[in-house]
Amino acid sequence: MAALKKTHLLILRLILALLAVLTFAWGTLYPAILRNRLALSAAQQALAGGPVPDSSQFSELAKDCRANWLLGYFENERSQMVTLNQSWRRAIACDSKYMAWIYRLNQDHLDLAQQVNRAYPQSSVGWFWLAALAMPQEPAQAITYYRKGLEYAPQAGEQWLALGILLRQAQDYSAAMEAFYQACIHGDPGYNGCLYAGNMAELLGDDQAAIRYYRRSLWMQARARADALEQKLPGK
Repeated sequence: MAALKKTHLLILRLILALLAVLTFAWGTLYPAILRNRLALSAAQQALAGGPVPDSSQFSELAKDCRANWLLGYFENERSQMVTLNQSWRRAIACDSKYMAWIYRLNQDHLDLAQQVNRAYPQSSVGWFWLAALAMPQEPAQAITYYRKGLEYAPQAGEQWLALGILLRQAQDYSAAMEAFYQACIHGDPGYNGCLYAGNMAELLGDDQAAIRYYRRSLWMQARARADALEQKLPGK
């Protein structure tokens, strides 16, 4: 009988412990569940063609990074620019993981680019965003931004290519050749990095380097150019 009472007491203690754990978990999880429900409700309104509420109307929602990103996405789809900037500013401020996606969806927004750059100066995203915006009117400034961004993302072939084009326009051919070579060895975007590096080497009178760069290209014409240059070398 005593053993049975001890067993019942042990079971009761286990039940009480489980209830305590569940109570704690619910108190922790419920606010997040509530915020996600509010975000889902806002998204459903947007999909149904109704107005997307400004997330600042909901104190719980305004604290949720994912909810602000979600609202911003649907506001972007609906071109609701005023509330869009508010939602995405909050998303940027609270978590760096959203900034690259926001950049892809809002490449022409200088204010968001500046916020990303201020909030995460050691990320390449803000620097590349500012560079792309500066390129048409302020190429020298764009060169500075690209170089800064490439310090943090040296594998970014597309940005090396963009930098090379700007340097070529500025007639800094040696620097352009190096930038194109970096694009060549980091994905050769558009089959242009290796080709342009070879072009610059030829312009600088270094046919041996040009041949090496052309040989790296996946573009048939670039490799044909390497063959033609080799035929001109002494001893051929």
